[in-house]
Amino acid sequence: MHESLDSHQPQPARLWEVSYVHPDENGPRVTLDLDRASAERYRLEHENMVDSLRLRGFALTTDEALGFDPSFRCSLQQNYFDTDKVRWHEGDRPADRERARDVVYYSWGDAELYLEEASDTSIVRYDNNGDFLRREDYSRILTLTDPELARWIGACLACVPREEVFMLGSDLEDAYILSRKYSSTTWASSVDIAGQDLLEGTMGINFFRTHTNVVGGPHHDGQKFIGIYVVGKEGTGADNMLIPEAFLERSILQDLGVSMPGEPLHTPLRPGDLLIFFDDMFEHDVTPLVGNQRDVIVFTIDWPGTYPSPYDEMLQV
Repeated sequence: MHESLDSHQPQPARLWEVSYVHPDENGPRVTLDLDRASAERYRLEHENMVDSLRLRGFALTTDEALGFDPSFRCSLQQNYFDTDKVRWHEGDRPADRERARDVVYYSWGDAELYLEEASDTSIVRYDNNGDFLRREDYSRILTLTDPELARWIGACLACVPREEVFMLGSDLEDAYILSRKYSSTTWASSVDIAGQDLLEGTMGINFFRTHTNVVGGPHHDGQKFIGIYVVGKEGTGADNMLIPEAFLERSILQDLGVSMPGEPLHTPLRPGDLLIFFDDMFEHDVTPLVGNQRDVIVFTIDWPGTYPSPYDEMLQV
């Protein structure tokens, strides 16, 4: 018999409802069932996000548009950021940043989304030649133990295209087929996975509290899609910037509202805002924070092979 996380607590209408949980040694395995009564309410926002990612490479929305009220952010701050779960780690950059993370395996069904805690959350760094540099381990938050956080993960995944190949740009003559082709990141291999879908994969979920510098400068994270959700902010600055890559055609740049590659798109985010972008298309930077602190969740929709799926791990046993 499956145990419900919230069987005795009435919940407001959401796109996803947690149907049942399986215990697992790494954490819970959760099934989110599509609430068809609520799905229509949020379907248009998801379609707008997916279309914007396909056409412009980035998309903006809010937690309210996805069905989450401000109490959700308050709960995140109280339960995670204001506790010792988000903590300082020696060697991290910027030096005063506090962080924690999780990795979740996901798999889409017709009307359900299956989530499972991954067995490994380490970040492995390589140099430009593909040689191993180091393995980084941080505090872990088991996100799937929190029903509302599990629902938020489902809402974010619904905003991202599920196919590996999609057209970029409003002018089909200048459209791109995007695959894993890195020239400016630290990933070593170029693997053509065009034509594969994203019906399953892994999602890295990072909790960051910053106080001065937010990041170390313009960078790629080396994954397919990056999402930035601002949970709280005390102060000014900390404006996100997306810097278009040189391979983009002029018509694409015009759609983005810039005149040349390297001209940044300023995307200041307020608490409750969610920005998702295609990592290969933009370098990402953030201006320094002037004030006390900024709490964000940064997630990655990973390239296949970044973390093994549960089925891969079963085959290795």
